[in-house]
Amino acid sequence: MERFSAAPDTGLVGESVLIVRLREANRNLLRAALNARDSLAVAESALSNQDRFFSVLAHELRSPLAPIKLVASALERLPDPPEEVPRLHQTLTRQLDSLVHLVNGLDDVARIKNGKLALDMHVVPVTDAILAALEMTQPLSEARQQQLTFRLPEELLLVRGDHERLVQVFFNLLSNAVKFTPSHGAISVAVHRRGDSVCIEIQDSGPGIAPAFLPFIFDMFAQDGAPQAHSRAGSGIGLSLVRSLVELHGGTVAIGGVPAGGRL
Repeated sequence: MERFSAAPDTGLVGESVLIVRLREANRNLLRAALNARDSLAVAESALSNQDRFFSVLAHELRSPLAPIKLVASALERLPDPPEEVPRLHQTLTRQLDSLVHLVNGLDDVARIKNGKLALDMHVVPVTDAILAALEMTQPLSEARQQQLTFRLPEELLLVRGDHERLVQVFFNLLSNAVKFTPSHGAISVAVHRRGDSVCIEIQDSGPGIAPAFLPFIFDMFAQDGAPQAHSRAGSGIGLSLVRSLVELHGGTVAIGGVPAGGRL
């Protein structure tokens, strides 16, 4: 009787397939790593270009401000101006202030990104900065017939910070609340101690912010897509600048959206 003997299965075919797949996976991983490196380089270049753009834009916008201020000043000094001149002067001054605010914001953003913004740090009463910002905001809220209230503590709350930059932070937050709060609405400011920290809460009766947009509210040029928000959209710089300045002070800023209004 003829006998047959089968050769043992060494598994070489299966091992070869596995090796081929591993090599292919390794090539895919290498391609992904190279693509990621190229994408990172492109992103870094884009950020660098963006920083230079902010610096150049701020410089170019600042150049015509001086002659515009001279024109506004000349209008104010006219001995016997026509009836419409005071109204035109008021409009020009308001728009000029907005432009100055925008240019300063762009300049600050560029300097923060380049690590060139230096803070003049001292121990200061935080309520002094809040009161200064409230004084600057009062005409804006009165023009919209809004109720602006504040509750300050009796105790002296001291923080280590740059007074002028703190005023800038609080004014940006308050002017943002004024912008998004309807006429006859309400804005409130409360200051209190929370452990070793000072907490400042700004609340308004505006329409609120879409929950999906909350994680991006402090991003540069972020704008809520809601129609009512879009109609009052600003430069998209203010809140991003607020976060950067607050973090430079070692603090944090957050927003809580509710169906009617928001709280910072």
